[in-house]
Order: sequence, then structure tokens, then C-alpha cells
Amino acid sequence: MKYFTIQTISEKAIVGNEYPQIQTMGGSVNKFDDDSLYNVYSDSFPNFIPNLNYFILHKNAKVSDVLSASMISYGLIVNGRAQEIFKKHQLPEHRFFPAVVRQNDEVYKDYAWFFYVCDVLDYIDYNKTEFYICDMLENRVDDCKILSANNLRSLKEVLPDDKNVNSDYLYFSKDLEDRFDLFKVTFGGYKTYISEKLKNSLEEKEITGLKITVSDNIKIV
Repeated sequence: MKYFTIQTISEKAIVGNEYPQIQTMGGSVNKFDDDSLYNVYSDSFPNFIPNLNYFILHKNAKVSDVLSASMISYGLIVNGRAQEIFKKHQLPEHRFFPAVVRQNDEVYKDYAWFFYVCDVLDYIDYNKTEFYICDMLENRVDDCKILSANNLRSLKEVLPDDKNVNSDYLYFSKDLEDRFDLFKVTFGGYKTYISEKLKNSLEEKEITGLKITVSDNIKIV
């Protein structure tokens, strides 16, 4: 099976003359409140519903099914059309936090923050996958031998902030293919991957705002 990376797209014909499309928030949002999205962390679900009322779509940006936002570094801002497609596929544990998007006098209420927590480290074949230590630009600085998922988690915890674990090719067990149509690798480039099945569904429905790129570094064994 082929896998693909997804990220928000910056092409002007699709998103307009401003990227990210969302750069500020308004309404009842206060970044210092307990329900602020700034109190949400990438590796766990919050015990509250983030206040996302509302995102401000830049005046020079176009509306798309998936919106880029400067304050969202994990997950995606998606509308109802995109949500329905994702929901029909095999997803990791996730939430769709309701969001409102406003551009001048136009208000869009069918958006949500598609937030997912995914740990696929247990699906890696550590006998086949070779790892190394890299800097923030993903340049190799040292080799390392990782024998298990717990070994990898422990290494991630002790590495300095300017270092990371990476691998040129990741070998996964077939269980991953059966379990997920979307998953995130929580080291290296921290990329989100989708299956060919999900990619085809997004393209068939002409979902806008996503850049989908074929990846050759995911191997199923």
C-alpha cells in the first residue's frame, strides 16, 4: 500500500494571497483562559472543550474545506464536508472540537479542530528500521541503535531540545495497515500520513486546502 503525507496548502489559487489563512482569533477567545487552545498539548486530550469562537479568516484569504491557522501546529481545521470523509475511515483516537470561522460579515459555523493523538511506535519493526540523531534541520549528527518502542520513547525524553530521532525509512508491521487510514509519526518531521484509500476519497470529493504528497519512506513488512 502507498502512503501519503498531508499538510495545509499554500498555493494562492486555492487559499488566496494570505498564508496561513487564519492568523488571529476574536470573539470570546482569550488565550489566558483555562479553555484556551494554548492549554492543549499534542500528546493528550484536554479535559475541557477549547473555546474556538472564533477564528478570523484573513480578508485576503479564500475559504477552503481545510484551513491553515498560525496557532494550530497539530491537527487540522476542517469543515463538515471534510469531517464526513475522515469519519468514514480508520482513524486514531480523535476529537472534532467545534469551531467558528469569521471573515468580515460572513460567519462559518460548520468547522472543527480535527485533533488526533496517535502513537504508532509499537507498530515499528525495530529489526529492520535504522535510526539516527538529527538536529532541528533534520541533518544527521549521530547514529543510534533502537531496539524497541519503549527504548525509543525513553530516548526522546532525554534528548536536548535541539536534537531529535529520525529515520530515512520506517518499517511497520501489517497491523498498521489494517488499523489506520491516518496516523502521525511522533518523531523526525512529525508528519501525518494517510492511506491511498483516504487520499482517493479526499480527491474524489475535491476537498480543498490540503497538500497531499506521495511518500516512499513508509514500508509495510
